Amino acid sequence: MCELDQLNDMSAVNRRQFTAMGAFAAFAAACSPTSGSAASDQGLVESMVKFAAPGGMMDAFFVHPAKGKHPAVIMWPDIASLRDAFKVMARRLASAGYSVIVPNPFYRDAPAPQFADFDAFRKDNGFQKVGPWMAHNTPAAVAETAKAVVAWLDKQPSVDTKKGIGTQGYCMSGTWTVRFTAFGECLPYQDNTLSLNPAKLDRYGVPLAVFNVTFRENEQRMMRDAALQGEAMMRAAGLVDTGAVNEEHVPGDAIHEMGGACMGADPKASVVNRWSQAHDAANLFITDGSAAASTSCANPSMTFMALTARAADHAIKLVKAGTI
Repeated sequence: MCELDQLNDMSAVNRRQFTAMGAFAAFAAACSPTSGSAASDQGLVESMVKFAAPGGMMDAFFVHPAKGKHPAVIMWPDIASLRDAFKVMARRLASAGYSVIVPNPFYRDAPAPQFADFDAFRKDNGFQKVGPWMAHNTPAAVAETAKAVVAWLDKQPSVDTKKGIGTQGYCMSGTWTVRFTAFGECLPYQDNTLSLNPAKLDRYGVPLAVFNVTFRENEQRMMRDAALQGEAMMRAAGLVDTGAVNEEHVPGDAIHEMGGACMGADPKASVVNRWSQAHDAANLFITDGSAAASTSCANPSMTFMALTARAADHAIKLVKAGTI
C-alpha cells in the first residue's frame, strides 16, 4: 500500500474496530492448528525493542514462541509504518513457530507508532508527513538497515541461526531479490532415444520406459552463455550485488520438454504421421508434445490444442469412412 489512488478507494476502519478484529485474530491464532514448530500450546513472548542501526536507534516489535529456537522473519510494514495491524500479523506468524520482528522503517525520523491506524494515516495527511521520511529509505540505506536487523536477530536466544531468515516487505521498505531463469532449445539428436525394456516390467507386466537422452556441447554452451547474459542484463537495468549460477541440468528436469514420438512420413524413422496417428496402431493418436523434435522457450500448450483438434477432426473422418 503506497499509492494515493489506492488509499482513496479504501473504506475506513478505525482503531477501535481493528482492535476488536485483532483480538479475535489473536484468539484464533491460539486455537487454530498450525504446521511447523507450532507455538500455540506454549504461548508467545513479545516486546518493543531498541537497538543501534545506521542513522539512528531502531525501534521494533519482536514476538516469538516462549520456548525453543525458531527461524526468524523480518516483516517490513507498509507506508503507515509499525502499528497494531502488523503486531497482529506478527503474532499470527509467530504462533506458527517463527521469531518475528516488525521494524519501524522511519526510525531515523520518528519513533513508532507514527499513526494509530491506517484511518489515522488517511485523515492526518499521511503521504505528506512520511514523504521526507521515505526519501531517507534509499535502496542502499534499506540494505544497511536490513543488515543491522539481521545482526540483532542473530543474537537473540529465540532465533535459530542455522535456518535462513524470511523477509516480507512492501513497496517502500525491505530488500528485493530478482531472479530469473533462462530457457534454451535442446537440438534433436538421433541417438537420443526412448525405448522399452523387455527385461524389466511394471506390476501390470508392461515394459518399463528407458530414456537415453543427454545434453551435448551446444546445450552446455548455451546454458553458460545464458548465465552470463542474464547477469549483464541485470547490471544494465541498474541492479547491484548481482551474480550468475550455471546450475547442472539433465533432460527431464524442466518444463516444456518435448519429443519421444516423432512425426514423419516414414514409419521406420518416425512414430506418428502428419495427423498425429501412430504408424503401427491406426486407432492411436498422440497429440501432446511427443511429436516435436525440439521446442523453444514459448509455452507449447496452444500447439498441443491445435494438434489435438486437427487429429480429432481427422479421426472422425476415418471413423465415418470405416477405416478405423
